Amino acid sequence: MMLPARPADSGPSPDPEASTFATTDLIGELSETEAKFAPSELHLMGDWGLLRRGRRVSVIGSRKASPDALSWARRLSQALVKRQVTVVSGLAAGIDTVAHSTAIESGGRTIAVLGTPVHVAYPKSNAALHRSIVRQHLAVSQFPTDAPVRRWNFPKRNRTMALLSDATVIVAAGERSGTIHQGSEVLRLGRPLGIRECVASKDYGWISKFLACGATVLDQDNLSSWIDGVKGLSAIETVGDASLAALHRSVTCGTYFAYSPQQLGRLGPGAKQRCRQLKDRDQGLIGRLSAHMATQRQATGIAGILGPRATLVPMPRHVPNRPLEQWPSHLLACEMVSHRLGCQVVPMLERSTRVPKSACAQGKAGRPTALTHYKSFRVRPPSVLDATPEKIVIVDDVVTLGATMLAAISAVANEYDVPVCGFAAVRTAKPNQPIERVPDPELCELRLLPDGRTEPSF
Repeated sequence: MMLPARPADSGPSPDPEASTFATTDLIGELSETEAKFAPSELHLMGDWGLLRRGRRVSVIGSRKASPDALSWARRLSQALVKRQVTVVSGLAAGIDTVAHSTAIESGGRTIAVLGTPVHVAYPKSNAALHRSIVRQHLAVSQFPTDAPVRRWNFPKRNRTMALLSDATVIVAAGERSGTIHQGSEVLRLGRPLGIRECVASKDYGWISKFLACGATVLDQDNLSSWIDGVKGLSAIETVGDASLAALHRSVTCGTYFAYSPQQLGRLGPGAKQRCRQLKDRDQGLIGRLSAHMATQRQATGIAGILGPRATLVPMPRHVPNRPLEQWPSHLLACEMVSHRLGCQVVPMLERSTRVPKSACAQGKAGRPTALTHYKSFRVRPPSVLDATPEKIVIVDDVVTLGATMLAAISAVANEYDVPVCGFAAVRTAKPNQPIERVPDPELCELRLLPDGRTEPSF
């Protein structure tokens, strides 16, 4: 799943900060075999949710690969992206670089498992690729930020890459290639290992051993069926076991206007009326937003997430099994469809457990976290819908800190491999932020902090 890009005029995204998690918090409990070489902690930069969503296949090979091998790696990565499989590799020169770059260029997802600290680009020639991965995808390292770069780090990295992947393909390798370490670990873990046909035909000692242990020789005839047979063995399967890794590090949310409860009195009764319009369909709130977009479509980033191709998903109530028809988010979504700001309203998001209402919480400490909301959500799978939506927008009436919205977007995006973002009619401005100076509408970013709190960019 790819989240919508930031507006073109907002400048480049800053590099995210590194976060550290216990390995079991990211990929679930480990078997005795998996735990043997598994690092106790992993350091991450980027979208943690890529370790939660879908299948992951490592594409590995020589740093000095032939043009034919590089071409084969490119076709393999394209085939993986086509099947919504995340491409995993090690950011090295040669095969790794082609695997990552092709996944990005093809609109797919990629994870770089590094033999250096997670913020270090190695080799330096891949600095731009590293930057792209930590901003839009995911980089992982078992080495802390102050660890020196050592030659023996890379075999350890290869074992970790095998652990984080559901299968591995060796595209190019020599007699003493470093890919042998990962191939051995893949087979020890009992996971699928594919070897490109022209590599498997070489007279290398490790080839016969790998084939005897169950490795598969891959060519153009069986590659597609082999990929289709890979199962997501290493993913956390249940929402109840979810950790912060299940949540997206940042999501996009559009809003129509800002208000501040602390400033309503100072601004007079007109401001209160402006906010009451949210729940009054006759006041024409969404009609005005539609007219604004029609006249200033190029000037507002919100036009990129709304429109006649967007499927609108109302934010559910905070308790399960309650009717949604008169709930503000549902009324808002229906009104948006009537003004062609969406094509349909699909209540695919439900609550499985009750959570406290954020609006009734006393201070930030009393608010439910994004993870609490995430665990309470239940998403209707794509199989129950008539057709897969082209893009999905979660609709709510108000967004304050963004915990509910970030959790909802993460829950839906983990089920649907289409762009998912959010829209709230009102955003809560900071007490010391004059709302007359806040631009409307606004396309903002909701960020997940390492301690589990959320922070909006507006």
